Amino acid sequence: NQNTVQGLAIYGFDGPGIRLEGNGNTLRCNYLGTDITQQSGKGNGNGVAVRGAGSNNRIGIVGAGNLISGNRTNGVLVAGGCSNTSLEGNFIGVKGDGATALPNGNGIALEEGSHHTRVGGAGIRSPGACDRSCNVISGNRGHGVQIGKSDSNVVVANFIGVSADGRKPVGNHLAGVWMLGSRSNRVGGGLPGLGNVVGGNRDGVVIQGVADRKPWGNTVEGHLIGTDASATSALPKGERTAVVFIRLTSHNRPSAVAMEASGPPGWENLMPDHPLARSAGCRAPMKAVCRPR
Repeated sequence: NQNTVQGLAIYGFDGPGIRLEGNGNTLRCNYLGTDITQQSGKGNGNGVAVRGAGSNNRIGIVGAGNLISGNRTNGVLVAGGCSNTSLEGNFIGVKGDGATALPNGNGIALEEGSHHTRVGGAGIRSPGACDRSCNVISGNRGHGVQIGKSDSNVVVANFIGVSADGRKPVGNHLAGVWMLGSRSNRVGGGLPGLGNVVGGNRDGVVIQGVADRKPWGNTVEGHLIGTDASATSALPKGERTAVVFIRLTSHNRPSAVAMEASGPPGWENLMPDHPLARSAGCRAPMKAVCRPR
């Protein structure tokens, strides 16, 4: 417990570069999955694995993040019921220039009942900039952020599929954010600077159920989806495959958010202030408007 790991380059392991199982540990200013030259092909299984019942572990802090790239499975895996993990100020899936892909499998994976993880969002980022607690989660072979059967997590104020300067598409090959059978997660926020910039990915945000667990109570709001950080240039990429979708913008082809409508009354997946929700006459908090492809 209460350890700090900093200034290391850890790569070439079959398992995780660093595995955390205790409480209150901090990783800062490390290269995880590559050496300081940032060449590909040196990765670990996972860059970081946070497992067990530990809590309050910090992967990067404001002004002292990690470069977590080139790992075979996930850049960061948070799994096994751990809680209150935070990720701040990291480059995940890119080189140190913030614009050249050095992909992990998935950028971040929250799995197996991990909860109350915060990706970004300790402080509101500046307009058009990925600063403070913002993570760059781009260039990965799978999803930028994958949330599988994990609840009450927050993903706010990050650049997902976009370069660190907010101008160039460095898309994740699949979705920017993908939720499967997960509940009560918040992606973005209602205040300026809390939304994520999600562009250049195959899909923007996907919410999907599984047979034994439907997704309830997830909120997606306040984003720039399918654009650069200035909201003036489209960052399109690829085709999508989701069966149920909301067309938020034409720039993230062909939809920015895909959702599966399910759950008991009062637990809808929410898309506040969505133009399709307004056209359906919904009142705040507005229901997501879902329709089959």
